[in-house]
Amino acid sequence: MAGRGSAVDAVIVAMAEPGGAVLTGDINDIAALAAYARNVSVFGI
Repeated sequence: MAGRGSAVDAVIVAMAEPGGAVLTGDINDIAALAAYARNVSVFGI
């Protein structure tokens, strides 16, 4: 649905769900996927 990111990005977001956080250098793709997740925060490093 997001049309961005890789399978690895999707797994990372899924592991953070619900209510977790992801620290990433690829903030655009991860944030696009996290928009469809339950309460996942994305922070750039």
